[in-house]
Amino acid sequence: MGIVFKISKYFVSVISVFIFLSNSIIIKPSYCEESKKENIFNNKNYVLDAGDKISIRIFQIDKYNSDVVILPDGNINLPRLGLINIRGLKINEAQDVISNAYKKIIKNPIIYINLLEARPIRFTISGQVLNPGFYVFDNQMSTIVEAIKLAGGISDQADIRKIVLNRYNSSSKRMEMKNYNFWGMLNGELLSVDPIIYDGDSIHVEKITNASPSDLISLSNTNLSSQNISINIIGEINSPGLINLRSNSTLNDAIVAGGGLTRYANKRKISLFRLLNNGTVSKKVYRYDLMESFNSSKNPKLRNKDVIIIKPNFLAQTERTISDMTRPLSPAVNALSIYKIFNE
Repeated sequence: MGIVFKISKYFVSVISVFIFLSNSIIIKPSYCEESKKENIFNNKNYVLDAGDKISIRIFQIDKYNSDVVILPDGNINLPRLGLINIRGLKINEAQDVISNAYKKIIKNPIIYINLLEARPIRFTISGQVLNPGFYVFDNQMSTIVEAIKLAGGISDQADIRKIVLNRYNSSSKRMEMKNYNFWGMLNGELLSVDPIIYDGDSIHVEKITNASPSDLISLSNTNLSSQNISINIIGEINSPGLINLRSNSTLNDAIVAGGGLTRYANKRKISLFRLLNNGTVSKKVYRYDLMESFNSSKNPKLRNKDVIIIKPNFLAQTERTISDMTRPLSPAVNALSIYKIFNE
């Protein structure tokens, strides 16, 4: 009986220790799971900067919790600490900086940071797009394709096999470049990838060196291509002025959209003026032939801001010359006729 009593006391003691340890173990996992839900940031490479809104939580010290917006100089204002600069830091790096700062007044602080609102995405796009320049995205999930669309789409000189994304790597402290072949993606040769744009990224669309007419037609039908272009057409055309055309339009398309040539048009001398990338203006003269095929050498594909001038033919020049010569005589002739009437 004594042995049984001793065993029972021993068993109760073991159970008590087990329950105590179990309660301790239960507390820790529940806290870890909670911290995961609140503080895991999906994009580990996201770099904090001015305009980001973050929440800062200190475990079991609620009075120091705060939601702050990073100021233009990269600082945040924290209770009891004042200004701390976290510009250029990732979430985990910012946690370490703030934790070290709070160690001055708190023993072993446990800091958690969560991104509440991300700043607008500012980026540049250059090369063969309709409107290169500086742009801003409010949507944090915007991609390269959306950036190209925002810039008006690619030009007919774009090589979508060479779309280059430049991004600053805060870890290596240098710019990194990556090329994307969207042509291979469209053809199904490559896995479809459309990277998300980060703040400070730059995109460059290279110029194509050679392309077949069929490739150009296929490219113009994609959503990467600019949907419309604007050209000016003046001279012997029925509706001169600014005309909006589809991006894959040709010289013949522009003439048809302008109402066709007048009877005074010189079909042998239709001049096409184009502003080149080096700042100079090129001029080429074409002969109008409605039967010419798409993108042939005699029916070129137009680009945004092209200017077409249609000169008058010999008949128009002759008629206008005669009209200019006789116009000053008209008042004298009319006066002479009236004089004769009154003197008959």
